[in-house]
Amino acid sequence: MLVDPKNQKWMEMLDRMEVASGGRLEIDWFGAGDIVEQQMEFETVNQGALDFALTPAAHWKKFIPGPAPMMSYVSGGLTGVEFHAWLMYGGGAELMDEMLQDFDLHVIPYGGYITTPETWLHSDRPLNTPADIKGLKFRGSGDGGEILARMGAAASFFPSSEVYESMQRGVIDAYEVSTPASNWSRGLQEVGQYVYLSASRQPMEYMQCLVYEERWAELPDDLKQLVTSFTQGVMMEVYYLYAVEDVKAVQNFIDYGSTVELVSDEIEEAYAKEARAFYAEKSAADPFIDKLYSSMMEFQDMIRAGFSRL
Repeated sequence: MLVDPKNQKWMEMLDRMEVASGGRLEIDWFGAGDIVEQQMEFETVNQGALDFALTPAAHWKKFIPGPAPMMSYVSGGLTGVEFHAWLMYGGGAELMDEMLQDFDLHVIPYGGYITTPETWLHSDRPLNTPADIKGLKFRGSGDGGEILARMGAAASFFPSSEVYESMQRGVIDAYEVSTPASNWSRGLQEVGQYVYLSASRQPMEYMQCLVYEERWAELPDDLKQLVTSFTQGVMMEVYYLYAVEDVKAVQNFIDYGSTVELVSDEIEEAYAKEARAFYAEKSAADPFIDKLYSSMMEFQDMIRAGFSRL
């Protein structure tokens, strides 16, 4: 059983941070749901009950319903490397600050981690055409979940820790959780015979570092710089580890007996069409979403004018 790559690298990084600070800075690692209910990290840090959290913006939807999920990923949008570059040099970090300006949060600019593409779906039945999506009961989150719902699937969102039992009980027919490596580490090879791979639904995921503003202000400048540098540095360590472990995990699924396939061209085309319509509607309804989406797509066009994809 694999150790979840993000946990492995982050625990290593926190140990290095403590050493580099001469023991002045100690951060205890807790997994999702250990001390705060899953998906409540944003609210808890904003209230000051937690000092620090790694959390995907898709889970902030309760507080920032329009643009927040797009800071986790955009279907058909930037890859992990492209998103990292956009944060650093394309105005992404500034747009993140603008989105969170009304909250008591310090956002560490382009700190956290980025993952490789998620598994498109795990399913207990084959998915060959768009007709197979209709009526599919699945666990999904963020924009990808909404787009699949527009294609006729019945979407529900609940903590990933409940996916295994929900599949066993037949509450859902399919699910998305994370990357192949992460899903294998959770034992999800035991639920869902079919494993569909594609970067179209979720080409990456960004987990943002949030710190309670007052707690951040208490840190001396040298420790602020240390935290910033270390959390930025681990960003791509996690990405590259995922890339290696994902390849191993896909083979693990195959060896286990899962049916591993690429998403069919017919479903990909239908999904891409629905995704474009989805973002066009969101952009028309919200000026900030329009600014955010336009910034991402313009940056993507610029990058892909020289490279097919990074």
